[in-house]
Amino acid sequence: MRDVFFREIVLSASPDVVDRGCVAMAMLECSTEVAFCRVGVDNAWTLLDTKLEFSMGPIVHCQDKFLTINCTGEISVCSSNADGATPTMTLLPSLSPPAGLYHHSYLESNGELHIVGAMVSTFYETQSFTYSSAIYKCNLHDHTSEWSKVRDIGDQTVFVSKHFNESFSGTSNVK
Repeated sequence: MRDVFFREIVLSASPDVVDRGCVAMAMLECSTEVAFCRVGVDNAWTLLDTKLEFSMGPIVHCQDKFLTINCTGEISVCSSNADGATPTMTLLPSLSPPAGLYHHSYLESNGELHIVGAMVSTFYETQSFTYSSAIYKCNLHDHTSEWSKVRDIGDQTVFVSKHFNESFSGTSNVK
């Protein structure tokens, strides 16, 4: 592993929560493989083939599973490794980003997969365009998973980087 560089590492839980266990999933640079390690259990990283056709975008921990997503919207789900066996990756049907959504990132919020990005509107007669932010969500437990526009995020706060390539959410504690 010394010759491979991690691009991103996602944790399943806080590593100091002993009873829940913590699994780390690492995205490898320019690869369709990921590395996983059970914190405090494994002595080394284990490589898994995601079965994605193109190199990955983000890794998201959602509904107690790790999801790897590539640029075309292909999603691979990591099986549970509760019994201590090496998990496997299973390809889901493609879930392409909504039409017109550019520069997007994925995050988990309230148990659902979300995509946050910029909608671009082009006005050909004036040769101008405008950007607006948009959030869509998807429940992966539905048999026909599809993106639906989020109109109200309730007491959630979403932080998004300048070019929408990173995002995360949290609960507001305003009283």
